[in-house]
Amino acid sequence: MKYDDVYNAFNKCAKARINWETLYSDAYQYTLPQRDTFHYKTDGAENDNKEIFDSTPLDCLNKFTSNIQSSLIPPSQKWIALSPSYKIPDEERQDAQIALDKIKDILFYHLHNSDFDMEASPAIQELGFGTGCLMIQRGTVLNPFQIKAIPLPELYIEKVGNGKFSNTFRKHQVKYDNIKDFWNDATLPKDIDKDKDATLIEYIKKNGKKYDYTDIDVDKKAVIVSRKTRYNPFIIFRWSVVAGEVYGRGPVLQALPDIKSLNKTKELILKSASLAVTGVYLVDEDNAPNPKNVKLVPGAMIPCTLGPNGAPIIPLENPANFNVGDIIIKDLRQSIRDMMFADALGPVDMPVKSATEISYRQQNLAKQIGSAYGRLNNELVKAVVNNCLIILDELRLIDLKDVTIDDGVFSVDIKSPLAMAQQEEEVNNILRFVESITGMFGPQVALAILNPVVIERLSLAMGIDQSIVKNAAEIQQILEVLAQGMQQQQAAQVPQEAPVV
Repeated sequence: MKYDDVYNAFNKCAKARINWETLYSDAYQYTLPQRDTFHYKTDGAENDNKEIFDSTPLDCLNKFTSNIQSSLIPPSQKWIALSPSYKIPDEERQDAQIALDKIKDILFYHLHNSDFDMEASPAIQELGFGTGCLMIQRGTVLNPFQIKAIPLPELYIEKVGNGKFSNTFRKHQVKYDNIKDFWNDATLPKDIDKDKDATLIEYIKKNGKKYDYTDIDVDKKAVIVSRKTRYNPFIIFRWSVVAGEVYGRGPVLQALPDIKSLNKTKELILKSASLAVTGVYLVDEDNAPNPKNVKLVPGAMIPCTLGPNGAPIIPLENPANFNVGDIIIKDLRQSIRDMMFADALGPVDMPVKSATEISYRQQNLAKQIGSAYGRLNNELVKAVVNNCLIILDELRLIDLKDVTIDDGVFSVDIKSPLAMAQQEEEVNNILRFVESITGMFGPQVALAILNPVVIERLSLAMGIDQSIVKNAAEIQQILEVLAQGMQQQQAAQVPQEAPVV
């Protein structure tokens, strides 16, 4: 694409984001005041625009990030499984499953050796406001994945005709001397100062089944990178979306009214406490008081005329009573914690929880998250797996045989703690059914009634590696051998009739 085409499309997209900048910036001020905003950089310093009097929202955002990451993509764990679809013949499913398990092991080996777990955390933190973004690009054979969490102020999502998004901009600054480290195929302008920052705009646009990737230098008005790719390196995932919008709305935006109320209530309580400690005093003077000089601040002295019998200094009674403030603060804090899922497993000061209770709370968390859980599985989990598999295939670390997830030859089964908590209900139903059949008719009748595929269903639902489980045909053969053995044993135990003399 030409420079003017990319720059004009970016300006149009930037204008459409202005209202979102105001909304997100307001949320940043109360929950993440030390981060860069849409309008200026903090350079590690805390913003001075707002005064934060209560740290509950900051703590809840950190716990939200940890809870979602550990429940959806837990570090150092294999949170997905690959399984063959119905398109694979039954006689080939076992071999296909073993091959897919090997691909999964290679995927997680390189993923856990990359920066994925570290970069996923700040991206999920942005998800708390509504929209997170991870950028995954191809690296080397030794380090296949280059992963970077994209800050929301750098992200611009282009809305297409059907209300969905597939085209994305990113505006940021990189030193000219470092551009080649990120884009080895970049063509740099000749008249540059390597020590200066270049303002770059990256643009990814869907073109059929592939994507056009363009990177332009705004200062030099030049295209420095232009390539085609099989995947979208920008993985954008959202918490919830209103129909017709492309940016998401997260728990922080939902809790923002309570966050503001909590902050204001805490401010008033602190001011009331300061007045109670230092007091306000009336001071006798000869002249009439000037109302413009009266300031109701802790330790203030208000000049007034007390009369001939008045004392020179009289403390002014404070009519404020903020005992009710403690109740309000407690309710607001609990409301914020609930909306931001800060205590997914309950308060830490409660007794030690059993495995059953933890499983139930995980199921309850999945139900509370609702549609956000399914959206994150598709927009985050499956998108990460898709990009990583394509990169591994391009580097020839695996062989997908030109097959992708979208072709439907194999599927991605979510094995995160949240997914396993939901599947546990299916496991319990199968086990109760098996126990009921066995209790009513005995184990022999149960073996005759139940299909051997129940073993495969249970192992898949429980996240068991299929390479250690025999397939349904092999299990059927084993059951037939066992049945014959039991019949022979029973026949041997039948007493023989005595011969007639």
